[in-house]
Amino acid sequence: MHTWGGNMNIPDEFKGAISDFFYDKCISVYESKEVVGEEMDVTIEKGELKQNNLKCNVHLISNEIAKRDYGLDIQANILVTCDTTVAKIGDYLLYNDADFIVTGKLTPDSHTKLFAEVV
Repeated sequence: MHTWGGNMNIPDEFKGAISDFFYDKCISVYESKEVVGEEMDVTIEKGELKQNNLKCNVHLISNEIAKRDYGLDIQANILVTCDTTVAKIGDYLLYNDADFIVTGKLTPDSHTKLFAEVV
């Protein structure tokens, strides 16, 4: 009987094939910026592009699912899964011609989960 005693070495070519299969969507990540109005009111708007054409997977999600499955008490309409990203909570995502704000971020293992709410 063979016992597994080390890390599995997965070839990069195989990782790329899996990524291409599962990460079949693209999003863009924008920083958020504070804008101070004439009456000193502060609003948050979409700022400069941080990351373009990020390959990912996108699922519709509800606040209840975010809480039940991930323990997050947040507002979220989509769950984005990707390998790596520079996105942080408060950043904007552009997906399918719609703007979203990142409301949660988890990195449980080799990929990142971004939770976002439509603007």
